[in-house]
Amino acid sequence: MKTKALNYIKTHPSKPKAILVGVSMPGIPSPPTENSLEELEGLATTAQYKPIATLTQHLTNINPKTFVGSGKVEELKLAIKHHNPEAVIFDEELSPRQNRELENILKCRVMDRPWVILEIFSNHARTREAKTQVELARMKYALPRLTRMWGHLSRQRGGIGMKDVGETQI
Repeated sequence: MKTKALNYIKTHPSKPKAILVGVSMPGIPSPPTENSLEELEGLATTAQYKPIATLTQHLTNINPKTFVGSGKVEELKLAIKHHNPEAVIFDEELSPRQNRELENILKCRVMDRPWVILEIFSNHARTREAKTQVELARMKYALPRLTRMWGHLSRQRGGIGMKDVGETQI
């Protein structure tokens, strides 16, 4: 009787790649950029991301549109083209507008430190109550970031005989 050996190939899904972005600003008390980026790398790894590159910038003023300067945005675009990551993770909290603008410019998912921390909690929540609490926190964090995402819902008028104004954005 012949036995046939089966070769099993173990495949592990690869972790999504991420570029980390750190910023240092004068006059704002924060941990040194290197220490903060090491911590962000640990957070990204715990959230199942594989950090593949790190960019830093010393800012004197925060750009209200993109948080970092236009030169750093261009550098990020080149890094994204070269490394092809699934995400860019900022060490600082981004405003909803900054997050939206960066995603539109970079054509890549953009996250900040608080969102990564929420992902870690989400990945490690086991009980129903913990999962519910994490989901509630994620929704509270995401709500202001949903504004103006649906430009096609710009107060369209109802049909004939309709009194309502139609669909609206959040």
